[in-house]
Amino acid sequence: MTVIINICGYSVIGELKYSIGNLKKELRKEEIRLEEAKAKADTKTSIHEIEKRAREELNMDYPTKDQIRYIQIK
Repeated sequence: MTVIINICGYSVIGELKYSIGNLKKELRKEEIRLEEAKAKADTKTSIHEIEKRAREELNMDYPTKDQIRYIQIK
């Protein structure tokens, strides 16, 4: 009887280890997807990307000397 209980216990342990292994693989895949998403977001928020979008989509540019006004603060 004890042998049967031990065999069942080892079977359950084996199944749990298999499940844990699969969950670890899934977690790693999700971590990779998260890292890729973060990298993609970083490229969209780089200063060069912002400048490019401002020029192309909004027709913006740096001000010329005539457009700059200085104010004196006392």
